[in-house]
Amino acid sequence: YGKSSIAFNMALGLAEETGKRVGLVDANFQFGDLAVFCDVTPEASAYEATRDLSYLTPASLDKYFTNYTEQVRLLAAPVRPEQGDLIDGAQITAVLELARDLFPYLIVDTPAGFTDVSRAIMQAADVVYVLCAVNSGLEVEHLRRSLDYFQELGYPPEKLRVVINRVSQRSLAALREMERHLGHAVVTLLPNDFKLAVTASNQGRPMIAVWPESGLVRGIMDLVKNAVYFEADRGAQPEMRI
Repeated sequence: YGKSSIAFNMALGLAEETGKRVGLVDANFQFGDLAVFCDVTPEASAYEATRDLSYLTPASLDKYFTNYTEQVRLLAAPVRPEQGDLIDGAQITAVLELARDLFPYLIVDTPAGFTDVSRAIMQAADVVYVLCAVNSGLEVEHLRRSLDYFQELGYPPEKLRVVINRVSQRSLAALREMERHLGHAVVTLLPNDFKLAVTASNQGRPMIAVWPESGLVRGIMDLVKNAVYFEADRGAQPEMRI
């Protein structure tokens, strides 16, 4: 499991927690997989939305989203990789601004790294969740360099919400140690649980529906609570639940 799986499950958790509509946007325009996670065949994608941008209103944009549930709707990545090359950061930012009128919550799965598209989306976002998988010391070092780059770009620390993925131990002590090492707050730790991820994939169901009491799902719900607290009290942060 990675950022797309976490974004998908977080969207479902937000809809369940708040009862509000959630827009899920696949901005990995060349090889996005969120339509696969949602098990849908979209009639339109981000390519068509940006192509038709000059004609769109929030109401007409809604037709480019595909229902996963009545509350969770997906704007899928383009069908063909070359279509993704035609979308720039300004275009997708304009689409997201329209989508703000449709959804109380928008979750955008960005491409990896700092690209024109990802920088534009992150600049427009209220909160940026920075995901780091812990396989070796290299990933943590890359995270530290990324946080330094965000600082150079002028991002306030409270806009960046660090999430550590695939950890061996999920505890408050481990979280505090990671915060000390990074010099930055960490929202939650997501334990290494490939068994749950594979089971959910084989069953065609989201992880939060397969085993809601697992440490991994509790971690995803930490992200949900974080987003809800942010909306209610711009910047408040709930405690991680073990």
